[in-house]
Amino acid sequence: YRLTVTSADGQSCEAKTAVYVLGDMANATFDDNYLAENSWWNGDVDSGDTFYSGSFAFSNYKITSWNYWESFAYANSTSNVYSTLNDQYNNAAGGGADNTGSYAVVYSGYYSTPTIEVTNSVDGVTIPGVYINNSAWAVKSMTEGDSYTKAFTTGDYLKVTFTGYNADNNANAVDYYLADYTSADEAEHYMLKQWKWVDLSSLGNVVKLTVTLSASQSGVPAYVCLDQLGAGKPSSIGDAAKSEGEVSVYPV
Repeated sequence: YRLTVTSADGQSCEAKTAVYVLGDMANATFDDNYLAENSWWNGDVDSGDTFYSGSFAFSNYKITSWNYWESFAYANSTSNVYSTLNDQYNNAAGGGADNTGSYAVVYSGYYSTPTIEVTNSVDGVTIPGVYINNSAWAVKSMTEGDSYTKAFTTGDYLKVTFTGYNADNNANAVDYYLADYTSADEAEHYMLKQWKWVDLSSLGNVVKLTVTLSASQSGVPAYVCLDQLGAGKPSSIGDAAKSEGEVSVYPV
């Protein structure tokens, strides 16, 4: 909750607090944060900030004077095109995983680690899964190349890693290749351009997650888009590009 108090002479102060509700886990759909049509939120204050969706708290870091942000933002853009920096919030499919509504945008920057905290249990919860997608910027960079990155060829990759921590701070991780050109067989190369459900249940009971990205080239835009955190495995055989990609699970 955010409270602003303004005095009679026009001075104001603002306080922000969160109320954690224990109980059953609610999925993070990001639709519970208001946005105007085709817009985004990338932070309210400098340094550390947090926003909430479902039973999860998402970290945000912003430097207002630089017009810079990192960690988590959220958006509801229906465009899948990248032309200018204002398009950094677009994903490769356009719209959320359910074809409507909002989704989260992760930028793995320089000053903070994108972190998700569980708010409904002090002991942790098992998160069934999450939908992920490439950002429109990353797809354009990997497809066409730019001033910082060469177009992807054999040997290249972009990977997201979800690391889950339990109440004792023990960790496990799940990797997913957002683009995988590592095979010598070009027929096996792929680049995710649809929403894909990724199984996170192997992380076990977690109290927090971190989201990091790595790539074969240092200039690839370090973005990934998330939606429906906590969602179970889709039942439709053709749902959300299920056949694309590789998931690796390992202890940290």
